[in-house]
Amino acid sequence: MPIRTTRGAVLPISITPADVIASCDTCQVRVREGDWYCQHLAARYGHQVALLTDKE
Repeated sequence: MPIRTTRGAVLPISITPADVIASCDTCQVRVREGDWYCQHLAARYGHQVALLTDKE
């Protein structure tokens, strides 16, 4: 996916999607860094927002 600047130019770099850092076996949701956890994962990790440090 090309990156467009505010002036309309295109940068010759590619974007790599963020790694999936957790997935819930109960509701099949997959989350990435900064995503809100489902209720099951929030209970498991003790907070609502997915952090890379939660990765096992």
